Formats: sequence, C-alpha cells, structure tokens
Amino acid sequence: QQQQQQSRGAGGSIPLRLPKPDANGNRAYLHDFMSRSDADALLLAYAGMQRMTNAEGLWLVRPRDPDLTVQEWILSVIFRGRPSHHIAQQTDAGMTINGRTLDSSITSLEQVLAFLNTGPDFWPVPLKEFVPRSAHAHQQQQQQQQQQQQQQ
Repeated sequence: QQQQQQSRGAGGSIPLRLPKPDANGNRAYLHDFMSRSDADALLLAYAGMQRMTNAEGLWLVRPRDPDLTVQEWILSVIFRGRPSHHIAQQTDAGMTINGRTLDSSITSLEQVLAFLNTGPDFWPVPLKEFVPRSAHAHQQQQQQQQQQQQQQ
C-alpha cells in the first residue's frame, strides 16, 4: 500500500506517493550507496526498461556516505533528458537541498521529496516516478550475466 505525502506550493501537481517501508525498514525509493555514474546508468536504464517517452522527473535517492554515518542523501533526477544530482541534508538548522534551508515544518527526507514534487521556484522539475531499489539489483544481475558471456 502506498502512503500519500501532502503537497504544498504550486497548484496542479500530483501528490507524491511513497510506499511504506518494508518489514526490514527498507524504503523502496532509497537505494544503497552507489557512484554518480552508476546512478546515471540506473536512471537511464530504468527509463528505457519502462519505455518512458518522457523521463523528466524520474528520480532515485542514495546515501552520500557509504558508511551511512551522516544524514546526507543524493537525489538524482532526470532534468532536460539528463541525470542531475542534488544534496539533501539534515542539519541543525533543518532540512536542506543543495545548501538551501527549507521551511522548518519539513523535518524528514520524505517531506523534502513531497515538497520538491510541488515544483518550488528553485527546483528544476517536479518529482514524478522513482526508480525502485529492485531495479538496481536487476541491473547488477544483467551486468554480471554480460560479463560472464564475454568471458566465455
């Protein structure tokens, strides 16, 4: 079941729907640590797999730190046909995106995502659909199969 996040700001945006965490607390939109180039490849591959004619706003979130010791994430989103990358942080001053402190009522990553979905003036594109964690595992399996075939 999906949990609807409340939207604010620009009228007419579709409310962002985020699935509830699974039994292990994993969030379907929150990936494991990966490099920028891996995130780029995953976004573009997922858009292709889904046969998206317009991938604008396709996104994923990944931790900035491989050790997960800080509350910083990279939001990777397709804008103008190419992946772009943005830093979301939880700081003493509150939640920030690319160093911009958001309203004090925005206190979680989920609320940041819902807010960005509304298309605030400083944000390039409303968030549309996320790339699920399972897509990354699928992509890794395909890469391993390709490597095995090349070795044969």
